[in-house]
Amino acid sequence: MLRNWFSRLTGDHAPSDDDIARELRDHLELDAEALGQSGHMKADDAPAAARRRFGNVGNVGESVRDVWHWTWLEQLAQDTRHGLRALVRSPAYSGAVAITLALGIGAGASAFSLSDAIHRPFPQLQQDRLVWIVQRSATCPSCTEGSPAALTALRTRARSIVAIGTAFWRTTLRTADGSEIVNGFLISGNGFAALGVPFALGHGFAPDADQPAAPKATVLSYKFWHDRFGARPSVLDSVITLGGEPYTVVGVLAKDVVFPTAGDVYAPIVP
Repeated sequence: MLRNWFSRLTGDHAPSDDDIARELRDHLELDAEALGQSGHMKADDAPAAARRRFGNVGNVGESVRDVWHWTWLEQLAQDTRHGLRALVRSPAYSGAVAITLALGIGAGASAFSLSDAIHRPFPQLQQDRLVWIVQRSATCPSCTEGSPAALTALRTRARSIVAIGTAFWRTTLRTADGSEIVNGFLISGNGFAALGVPFALGHGFAPDADQPAAPKATVLSYKFWHDRFGARPSVLDSVITLGGEPYTVVGVLAKDVVFPTAGDVYAPIVP
């Protein structure tokens, strides 16, 4: 077997293009002769019928040649020779192309690393221990959400998991010029601590922050803190008005932290 593979690799005992063409031609002639002798058609029509039944002779010839010859090796050798000739003729141009490719590959690798860091901002979490729980029924087979009652039930009855609820939050931020719409998320009081979320300033919510009587607190995203508040540390422990109610800023998320998707502000979810 090794001898056969080596023979194919080196091209020994492989049929030439003329040999392949002659074999195909002999096959068509024999097939045409058999059709002519069958009595179903005239002898003059048999060669054309044999070619139609056989298919594209050129494609078959190429397929047979690929079986016996390492076509990809020949193409690689041709490309290598062409590249070497181009390098000798224009070394400056070839060097510029090589540098451009290196920069492009490096930039692509850096972009992938950044994207991976953004979409997996909490590498300390064991990914195989995270689950996303949704409620589905006959009336909503594709639902991807859960009810507040289900969250409460999970937190009180499912002792083997740490249940964290999130909900999209669109509210208004009162400013000196009026108000502006901001987007964010409501999250369980234990959410940031359970996820091990890093902070640039301050901290997450207190464990009982999602209780109805708890003081209202908010966490800002790094980008929102940088763009809207000029990255001033004094924003910590200050009071801002969201949805017409005062919230104390208790923390600013670390840079590149996105959870569950990009948002501006976060507040405890109160069932």
